Amino acid sequence: MAALPALMREIVLRSRYREGFPLPQMQRKLRDYYATHIALIEAEWRPFYFAWIEAVKTRMAHEETLPWVMTMGDRAQPRDIRVHHRGQYNEPVGDPVEPGLPDALGGLPDELPRNRLGLAQWMVSDTNPLTARVLVNRQWQLFFGTGLVKTPEDFGLQSALPSNPALLDYLAVRYRDSWDTKQLVRMIVTSATYRQSSSMPPGLLERDPDNELLARGPRFRLPAMLLRDQALSVAGLLNNELFGPPVYPYQPAGLWIEVSYGQFEYHPSTGDDLYRRTLYTFFRRTIAPPNLFDNANRQACVVNPSLTNTPLHALTTLNDPTFIEAARGLALRALAQQPNAEPRTVLAEMFATVTLRPAEARELNILTAAYHREHERYAADPDAADDYLAIGELPTPDDQDRAHLAALASVGLTILNLDEALTKE
Repeated sequence: MAALPALMREIVLRSRYREGFPLPQMQRKLRDYYATHIALIEAEWRPFYFAWIEAVKTRMAHEETLPWVMTMGDRAQPRDIRVHHRGQYNEPVGDPVEPGLPDALGGLPDELPRNRLGLAQWMVSDTNPLTARVLVNRQWQLFFGTGLVKTPEDFGLQSALPSNPALLDYLAVRYRDSWDTKQLVRMIVTSATYRQSSSMPPGLLERDPDNELLARGPRFRLPAMLLRDQALSVAGLLNNELFGPPVYPYQPAGLWIEVSYGQFEYHPSTGDDLYRRTLYTFFRRTIAPPNLFDNANRQACVVNPSLTNTPLHALTTLNDPTFIEAARGLALRALAQQPNAEPRTVLAEMFATVTLRPAEARELNILTAAYHREHERYAADPDAADDYLAIGELPTPDDQDRAHLAALASVGLTILNLDEALTKE
């Protein structure tokens, strides 16, 4: 408002000035007009203005939660690209090179744009059978341990031949019709081939050691990523939220400071972020999370990860806070379903949750005997029970018998480390 007289003066000076009409009088007329009209308009629109401000703030706050993705745009005027003599950047030779596909691949159809969008559209078109075959092969590898083509990273001249070409063609054509990955997964896991027993009939190992004939079901060690997700899932802790920033699960104290020369300090996440799928775990190329002992080093893209069976498996699955906490969650989940049941009944529920089958009498006898040993130890040393139940952020109900719950959690950790829990079969 302080600038209003100066503004009025500027308006008057820029307008036609008539003799006999003093400048102060014109200023008063402008001020009166503002007081009788502009102020009324401002009062009428003020609520809408503040509502608009709040809407802008809400939108900006929402945009702050969205992930940032690196994107590239096309130049308005494409560069002049030419073939260079032996790749030397300052020795271009020949005519300009236009965007397109090699003639060996059939070239881009005329209706597709000559840019990255056109390339993406061609990759999923009917004229390119490779995309569907590669994706189908990777899904098959996920469930069977080995793809129909054993070299998923190479489908070129040096790749392995498909073990079942007709099956690969059939699945690829079905998948390309809809690009529905859920439908493809359902087709694989409900097939008679996948639902076979993984036991080895006599003579089959010598005849078909790599199971190329698909005469038995798959059997292989689960990768570390799936081991963690499985433990959280059976404990009822797995957070299935999609997308978002990386999370920081439990890690040994001081590990990241040493490898980063004091430049990076690792702070574990809290709440539900601790139980997000391992896919969202924070990762540095200099060192992988210790519980991902068979993961690729991220120096290059790897689509055929190695499956290992090293002492690190047992070191992690028996001592990592995630698995100890998951064992307690497994026990609490079973107790919630049968709160007043005998320990043997609760153990049977825990075993069935992990292995998806009822426990045999012999197995239940071993688990029950282990429970009684642990219960006797924790009953004699309540502090040890409290220390064991304090691992991780999962709260322990106050109304639970500490020795009873600690003994069940200890046996639950044993169940999570059974070969039947660590191995897909």
